[in-house]
This record gives sequence, structure tokens and C-alpha cells, in this order.
Amino acid sequence: MTAVSRRELESRKTIQRQAKRSLCAGVAALAALLWTLFSPLPISASQKGGHKLAKVMTYNVDEGTDYIEVLGATSFPGFLAAVQLTWNNVQATDPPVRAVAIAQQIADAEPDFVALQEATLWRTGPGPFPTDVAYDFIDLIRTELARQGHPYNLVVVVDEFDLQAPTPTGMWIRATNRDAILARADLDPETFTLRGTQTGHYSVILQVPTPLGPVTVTRGWAYMDASVRGTNFRLITTHLEDGEANAFFVPIQIAQAQELLAGPGNTAQPVILLGDFNATADNPANPSFAAYSVFTGAGYKDAWSVLNPTLPGLTCCQTPGDMDPVSRLDRRIDLVFTHGPIQIDTAKLYGADADEDRLEGLWPSDHAAAAVKVDFAGN
Repeated sequence: MTAVSRRELESRKTIQRQAKRSLCAGVAALAALLWTLFSPLPISASQKGGHKLAKVMTYNVDEGTDYIEVLGATSFPGFLAAVQLTWNNVQATDPPVRAVAIAQQIADAEPDFVALQEATLWRTGPGPFPTDVAYDFIDLIRTELARQGHPYNLVVVVDEFDLQAPTPTGMWIRATNRDAILARADLDPETFTLRGTQTGHYSVILQVPTPLGPVTVTRGWAYMDASVRGTNFRLITTHLEDGEANAFFVPIQIAQAQELLAGPGNTAQPVILLGDFNATADNPANPSFAAYSVFTGAGYKDAWSVLNPTLPGLTCCQTPGDMDPVSRLDRRIDLVFTHGPIQIDTAKLYGADADEDRLEGLWPSDHAAAAVKVDFAGN
């Protein structure tokens, strides 16, 4: 991959600092999406002969921190110092550079739909509820995809936990964690049709005490209903609580998994379920495997294990900072599940090769991405 010039990256950062996030809702947003999402193209050869194919990808793009220092602070001065350290760590991961590498992984995989987790909106300012955009991961990635000649549209986004706090200098930092679904801008409307979207939050969530009061770790889901050559399906993205890192969080994680299946997963349509489940799929001894079993016990197929039962498919996690010279991936928690009459054709990892995928010494993310091609015509 050709490295992007520092001048270009600095220019992109300037644009990001000047950008202001605009919100739209309701009928106007849906109408605009339906107008722009699918532009006419000939049906590709892969869609001929009765096949009803779709390629999907799940990617935790790493917001740049796990908030360990903030959540571990025991005093007010220590908390302020931890906020500054967290912000320093986020900046050290250089989101604009990583967005270039993330976009390259997506472009290489060529998915029709991409589920993003930790697509965080970082804002700063002199007081509470700051509005100056420092990094907008969705915007960064989409801008870079378009620059590389692979434009994607934003289909749906769900805001999850929204944290803000001051630094010792009085500057406020705000992180709005988000999950999103992107769709290729050149999808053939004769093949793919978007029918609607919805978002929601889990009722069972984690609360963590801090010197400034309890922090609520809101988690949620987003889905799109679509059809491929007349066959309806639902594609869901989510990011469950981290039972893999802390066994005390497993009951919350299991409750969220059950809520997901009882809510957006409760449909007669075929379902593709993507996300960072924080559930170790390759280690039954890990307590978080219980959350993984909620899905398999409900008849969901783990696409990777169906096609690659003897391959580990490791997706997590590089050392915080994304600067490891070699891969530290040692478990599989980023998953693609299917339910219903769906044939799984291919499953492949992206962003896991130290020689090919790093840019300017940085991994695209602390997670690898999983891309899966499915055929709705087969069972």
C-alpha cells in the first residue's frame, strides 16, 4: 500500500476539525437515502444463474482507548489526569492514518455491506457538551473510501455510550460511541433493495462508579431490512458488553444477547448478525463463551466455523496503541452469524497481516475484520 503523505493527512485532519456533525431524521432522511443509496448498474455475473449473493463485513475500527485509566481512577485529580491520558492515547493512534488503512481493508474485501463498531465521534471544547469535532470515524472512513474510488453510503447509525469529562487544563473531551452499517454506493437497484432501518438500546447495561459519579455504558443495535433479487433479509450489527475481559460482566452480556434475539432477531426473514460480541468463540473455558452459546443454541450458524472449522480465525486484539510490530491476535470475538436458509460461501479475515496491513507503523485497528459471502438461494 502506498503511504499517504503527511501533508495530505494533516489537511484531512484540518478538515475534520472544521467539520460539524449534522443530524437528520424521519422521512426526509429516509427519502434521501433511498434516492442516493442504489445507482443503476448491470447485474454482475455473480448474481446470474439464480444466485442471490451478498458479501458482508464486520469491523471494530478501534476508537483509540479502552478507558481503563478513567474507569480505574480513585480520586478526582487522578480522574482528570486519566482523562488527559486517555485523550493523549486516542491521538497517538492517529485516526486519520488508520482510516486510510481501514478503507484499504474494506476496498480489498469489496463487501456490499459493512458493519462498524466503535465508530466513535470525538469532540472537544471549553465546557460541558463540547461540539468541536476532532475525529469522526464514520466520516473519516467514508471520505477515505471515496478517495480510494470505493464510495459507501451510511445506511444507519446507533449512538451508544456518550462520555464526557474535563482534563486538568479545563478542556472537555466527549466520546460518543457508535455502531453503523455502510452500503456500497454502486449497488444495483435491480438486485438490492433497502426496505427500512431501525435502532435500539439494551435494557440491561453496565454501570461503573467513578469520582464524578456512575458511568452508564449504553450498548445497542442497528439493523437494515433489505432484499436481494426479491428475497428479504435482515442485517443487524451490535457490540455486546465485554464479558471476555471481565467475567463479572458476563450476566449483562448474556442478557443483551437474549434481548437481541428476542427483539431485532425475532423475525421470519433470514438474518445476518454481525458485530464485536466480546464472546470468545474458540474457547469454551472462557466465561464469555456462554454468550456465544446463546446464539448457537438458538440455531444461529457461526459462518467462520462452518467454513473453517480447523482454522482459528483470530480477530482480537492488538496491544492498545495499535503499534505492535507483530500481530498479537489471540482469540475470535468478531463474528458473523446467519439464521435461516442462507448458504455460507466464503469467510476471510482482513487487517491481520503485519507485513501488508500496517501503515506508518500502525495497525488499521486493534481488531481484524471478518468478511463473509452468503447465498440466499441455498440452504
